[in-house]
Amino acid sequence: RQLRDELTKIGGVITERESGGLSSFDVSDRVHQFHNGISRELFTRYSVSDPWFAVCRAHCDGVLTDKDLVNASDDVRMRLKKFADHFSEY
Repeated sequence: RQLRDELTKIGGVITERESGGLSSFDVSDRVHQFHNGISRELFTRYSVSDPWFAVCRAHCDGVLTDKDLVNASDDVRMRLKKFADHFSEY
């Protein structure tokens, strides 16, 4: 979701260029900012860590909501809650 939202912003930049509001150089700069900024941050956040930690982090950050976890087992939901409780202490 976070990556999709950020890519949507890049799509808006491209659309703005097509309507004459930005130059191709402006778009290129924004794409490089995206690539070197939020894209790398999200990759590091979710790809480098343990998959369970990535799910917990996404839940704590609000990327995954309880609605997304409606089909998760009671054990998974309980473990996520324990993680969130512990995480909120920091």
